[in-house]
Amino acid sequence: MKNPLSLVTLPIYKLQLLCKKALNYIARGYYSTLFKSVGKNVRFFPFTSDIHYRNISIGDDVYIGPSAFFICSIAPIEIGSKILMGPLVTIITGQHPVAVKGLYIYDNKDKEEENDLPVVIKDDVWIGAGATILKGSVIERGAIIAAGALVNRTIPPYAIAGGVPAKVLRYRGTREELTLHEVKLYGKVITDFSFMEDRGAITKEVQLIKE
Repeated sequence: MKNPLSLVTLPIYKLQLLCKKALNYIARGYYSTLFKSVGKNVRFFPFTSDIHYRNISIGDDVYIGPSAFFICSIAPIEIGSKILMGPLVTIITGQHPVAVKGLYIYDNKDKEEENDLPVVIKDDVWIGAGATILKGSVIERGAIIAAGALVNRTIPPYAIAGGVPAKVLRYRGTREELTLHEVKLYGKVITDFSFMEDRGAITKEVQLIKE
């Protein structure tokens, strides 16, 4: 026999989800205007996120999961197109200065230039739930960041990176496979795969396509 209480609470829960979805959809129209620049089909959740809109540029077809935390009061965040981000992704482009001695970190308001650096996320990137991306990081085209990873450096194109701090675990394919992948998507090769010399031989067919 079903719990009588569930007959009431389940519809209420579904109504809450529907209302939350509708409110986020309506609010998205306004908050999108606050970005430095924004492309088409950008989906995010303004009511559950903390985002410094004015210093963020976003391309087309971007999904930012709930509870995003994007802090970029000085250095910007640049997000490309065709991006997927899971929930609870954090991006921070600054840090507190810690080099001054004889002063509490809390009281030190004088930042050095290296305390704030841009974060750049290029096209076709997937960032897993709970990942953190710190100042100066660059996530190159086609990379995947594992859930819970902490990125504090440049992640190469088409790398799958994870861990704290994030390291390259493997690549999404061999050099040959990724070359053909780009030809199908863009009609030409747009990435320099020389860093993958030992990760897949280039056939004569692929070499002709590149030329």
